[in-house]
Amino acid sequence: MKPYVWLSILIVLGVFVWSCSDVTDQSSIKTYASLTDSVHYVGKETCISCHSDVWETYQHTGMGSSYGPADTNKSVLKNRSEVFYDEASDFYYQNIWKENELYIKEFRLHGKDTIHQLIKKIDDVVGSGHHTNSHIYHQNGYYYQAPFTFYVQDGEADIPPGFENGFNSRFSRPIGLECMSCHNSLPEFVKGSENKFKAVPEGINCERCHGPGSQHVADKKSGKIVDIAKEIDYSIVNPAKLSMDLQFDICQRCHLQGNTILKEGKSFYDFKPGMKLSDVMSVFLPRYDNNDEFIMASHADRLQMSQCFIASKDLVSDDPIRPTKFQMTCITCHHPHESVQTKSKDFFDQKCMSCHQEQKCKANEVDNCVSCHMPKSSSVDIPHVSITDHKIAVHQEKAVSSGRSFVDLASINNPSPTEREKLAAYINQFEKFDKEPMLLEKASEIIEKQEDISPYVHEAIHYYTIQKDYQSLFKVVNLSAVQEKIKTWKSATWDNKEAWTLYRIAEAYFLNGIADKALVYINQASDLAPYHLEIRNKQASIFMKNGQAKKAQEIWEWILKENSEFTLALNNLGFIKLINQQLEPAKLMFEKVIALDPDYRQAYLNLGQVYISQQNFSQAIEVLNNWLQNHQDDVEVQRFIQQIRANEKGY
Repeated sequence: MKPYVWLSILIVLGVFVWSCSDVTDQSSIKTYASLTDSVHYVGKETCISCHSDVWETYQHTGMGSSYGPADTNKSVLKNRSEVFYDEASDFYYQNIWKENELYIKEFRLHGKDTIHQLIKKIDDVVGSGHHTNSHIYHQNGYYYQAPFTFYVQDGEADIPPGFENGFNSRFSRPIGLECMSCHNSLPEFVKGSENKFKAVPEGINCERCHGPGSQHVADKKSGKIVDIAKEIDYSIVNPAKLSMDLQFDICQRCHLQGNTILKEGKSFYDFKPGMKLSDVMSVFLPRYDNNDEFIMASHADRLQMSQCFIASKDLVSDDPIRPTKFQMTCITCHHPHESVQTKSKDFFDQKCMSCHQEQKCKANEVDNCVSCHMPKSSSVDIPHVSITDHKIAVHQEKAVSSGRSFVDLASINNPSPTEREKLAAYINQFEKFDKEPMLLEKASEIIEKQEDISPYVHEAIHYYTIQKDYQSLFKVVNLSAVQEKIKTWKSATWDNKEAWTLYRIAEAYFLNGIADKALVYINQASDLAPYHLEIRNKQASIFMKNGQAKKAQEIWEWILKENSEFTLALNNLGFIKLINQQLEPAKLMFEKVIALDPDYRQAYLNLGQVYISQQNFSQAIEVLNNWLQNHQDDVEVQRFIQQIRANEKGY
């Protein structure tokens, strides 16, 4: 780039002070109060008391309106009703308004007859409404996503991302801390659970980007005022005063969606503005040959691929007061307190022209830089949504892809991830996102070269579980170093890492018929994660296998007090009542399971057995025929019906 262009950048960035990274490395000057353990969060209400003008515009941004109650004020559906059909699962979905309350109805048809109907009250809406609204409901503090999303740009309802192509988890998808901590400020998560919260804020508040503000509030109340034109107010973080890397880290905390691996001992609560994100987590994304696809929340990753960003990295000011690098960051173009929806194309054109004055668009003879150099495109992970591609470039028309070839995972925010982090990333990517065989091959390479596997025990156990290599898993478990490590797992962690490892060990022993050892490990897992309903259900199942039906029953009853619609516990508790000849209570439980999940095969079989025990053979056959309405190829159930008919004739 020509020298006069660099000069123009310096002049423009000197004017737009709010959009600059204009401070040297903070560690060489002073530490922000918000990074100390003694400073705490005060909540947006405290901030608004002095900064109401900022809040007035901020609450209309995507961040400020990211989460809220499911009412006509928040929902983009307002009073309209939408219906769609998920062919893969054979369910219809419809939203229903009852005054100011939102409900989602799931139903299934057989011909013109409705053979299944389930209605759930929706408590919260997630999403600003600029692109989508998705829907959350609670059960005694346990948060779940409903199978209904409204896509604003296309103006239609459809299955949510991740529910499509036969993966419709219906009303059972748990919303955990990782998801909730990006769509909100700091939810009050119940440690030792998967998805239980004491409280969830409405949207992302001030302190997510500025850090905890108790010292800032105390300073202002005491009359301590800082002239921010001359110096930095270290009582609170102003992101515009941070270095480029630290600015990016604030945005990347949530705008770098991917395969997130936490550092040892860290949680999704631990990152604060002014910190390096890599001190808390590493975020990995796959890289492919001949492929330029991107996901929804990849803004920071795509921007850093841009030549505009790369060229700006070497800009340095000669200002003696602020010997600062002027580098391109997110807030060069985005004002975090103002909605992008309120900005005209001219606003962004002026940003471009501040560096490219002589590069008018000759093709159209109009100024609309973003339309060509940051075109809107569909992301690969969110249907019905077009977003601005933040890779600023001369984009060529995309050719029809002949396929893509996986290269490797890349840690976007951390150039030097540890071996453990890379191993965890390969395993996590395979399990959650991409069944690419090379991922497990690379994981295997890391495991095999470790002389001491104990520092990698979580990842090794996880890997061998996926591979169903139980003999290798048992060898790891029985190592003395691993046994000593397991003894140190005494308290719950935010991500349940230790509990999940113990669960996997228990499951391996259980599947191999070693129920006594399975019980030892599942009990320890349950102690570490007492509110994780899936782990507690497995604990009850292993107790049952060990012949301890009373203890199993107590756990299933406890689960149902926590969540009365947890179908696994309902069915299992019903089975205990069935074998104890408590037929009516068992019948009610199986009927409830089927009402909640019409594809729960074992519940139909169990309910049929109840009627057989009552010698009501015709009713048993009717129940099983109900199952066959949508599962006509189930040969075993067809044979079961034939056996019932044969037995009926014998009576």
